[in-house]
Formats: sequence, structure tokens, C-alpha cells
Amino acid sequence: MLCIDSSIYSVVNIRLSLNGFKFKNRHAKLIRRNDRKFSTRIGKVALNARKEELYQSHKSRFKGFIHSTLSEYLEAGRGFTVFNTREVCIYSGKELVAVSYIDIGEKSVASLLCLFDRDFASASLGIYTMLKEIEYCQTMGFKLYYPGYILDNQESFNYKLSLGSVEYYNANKRWTRLNDSSNIPSPASVYKEAMNEVGFALKNKGIEYRQWIYPYFSMGYMGFWNVDFLKYPLVFEISFGFDGSPQLLLSFDVELNQYVLLTTQVAHSHGHLITMEISSEFRTEHNYLLHLLKTNQVFCKTKSIKQMVHVIQSIVNRAPDFQGRQSQYLIESIEA
Repeated sequence: MLCIDSSIYSVVNIRLSLNGFKFKNRHAKLIRRNDRKFSTRIGKVALNARKEELYQSHKSRFKGFIHSTLSEYLEAGRGFTVFNTREVCIYSGKELVAVSYIDIGEKSVASLLCLFDRDFASASLGIYTMLKEIEYCQTMGFKLYYPGYILDNQESFNYKLSLGSVEYYNANKRWTRLNDSSNIPSPASVYKEAMNEVGFALKNKGIEYRQWIYPYFSMGYMGFWNVDFLKYPLVFEISFGFDGSPQLLLSFDVELNQYVLLTTQVAHSHGHLITMEISSEFRTEHNYLLHLLKTNQVFCKTKSIKQMVHVIQSIVNRAPDFQGRQSQYLIESIEA
């Protein structure tokens, strides 16, 4: 899942089979028109000041977590990469006006990133570089082209679907043709619906809460460290009517299909693990939790909304005692 636009979305991976692939008429027309205006060079990555300039000019449109430089993007801050990366450079005369990056596999190519000069936006260079990538794939005999991903309920990435008949990675971990009747996997929709249901139940009991988006949730899925980082992108902070600590958070575990009630604390000693910049959206919106959090204590796990609300109500009713005697309310696991 992905946290953007004050909500959460499911990432849906897509690919394009190049077996018998032909460009659509409008794409073929764009290729012919731009081929007359621009020249294309494809080769090994050779970073320079102009490419970095293009990257910096595009950072404002990126959402979520952002690598500070183009070099860090391509090398993940390690100073090297294990991938066979190529760059597609588009020139107007001697001036570089666009560059895109692709990773080369044995039978497939994955598109990574496109940067272009905004003064040439009318030339649709973002689409044009993708078309030149596909053209390169066909020339080199590759079977599959991966343009990245789309989101389950947002149109900002859907320009990728205009390339042709694409396949998507379904809930059964199989690639299948994407069409209007496709059942696109959406854990985010399940997540949001579950949280809406428990939120409605809390309000009926007069229990106040504040909804937060937690973009650092992915840290909880990385097994590189022995820390129980919070792994839920959407949480409700239960209000006690006083400024108390620790926070009591309610969320939904979409993998186990159960609600989770827990407390957290800021992982001050692990802040160095967050090395990427954050988008302006994270800084300007006020519903994002932007501290790296780790789980302090789990109080309840249950599939039952009624049971969860009952536990929360019991804690809220005895809020003054909560901080000093947390273990009194600890419930390891409750089955519905």
C-alpha cells in the first residue's frame, strides 16, 4: 500500500506483453512527430549536472518519500547498484531535454523514472520516452515491458494503461489481462472499510478519536532490524480527554483480518534509518504521523468490533489509571 493524498491506496503492478505488440495510431504519430524534432541515445548510465538539474526540477511533483539526488535514487544511497540500468536520453540539438531510466533483465525491461524539461512539455516527452523504451525492447527482442504500477482508486498513474492491453498481478499472484471487469486487488479498500466500520461503532458509544495516516508503516515489514516498528498505515488515536502518554492506537491488520489495539513510542534511537526526504504534502497536511514509531504494548487483537469497542470503552472509563497500570488491561488475544 501507499500513503498519498491524505489516504491509502493499493499498489497494482502491471506489465505489457510485447508478443505481437503494435503501437496505437496516436502513439505511432507521436513517435514520428518527435523523431523529426529530437534525437535519442540509449546507453549506460552517465550522470551529469544536467540530469541532476532535471531531477531536482521534478522533485516538487513527487509524492511520498523522495531520494535527495538522482544518484541516490539509482543507487539507493549505497554508491553502487546491482541492476543493469540503462538511460534513454532525448536531445533537441545538443541540449538534453529528457532522460528516462530502465532496468534490463533476461527477457524483460522495467521502466523506472522519466525526467523532462518543462519547457518542452507540449511534446509529451513523458509518454514519448516510454514509447522509445518499448521500441528499444522490440529491437532487442525482449518479451515483457513493465511500466511500473497503478493505484487501485486513483487516476494519476493511468496514463500507463494507454500503452496497450496490459496485464496486472492479481490477488492469486498470477498475471491476468486487465479490463473493465477485472477484480483488481485492493487491500487498501478492505482496510479503509474495516476502519470506517469500527469508527462508526466508536462514535455510537461516544468515544472520540483522531484519524492519522502513518507513511512509515513499511518499516514494520522490513526484517533488517530487531525492532517492532508500527506497521499500520491508518490508525485511530483514542482520546482520553486529557493530554496523556503513551498514545492508544487502534488499527486493522489486513493480513490477519483483525483489529489491533496498542500503544507506541517514538523510536528516537532509530531515526537515522529514515534517510529520504518527504514530499511537501507530508509537511503541509496535518493528518500525517511523521515520527518513526515502534510498538510499546499490544492490548487487544480481535476480529470482533463489539469486543474491541468494549475493551476501548473499559480503558477510556478508567483513563486516569491507564498510564500507571497498563498491564491491568493487557489482553494477549481475543477471538471473535
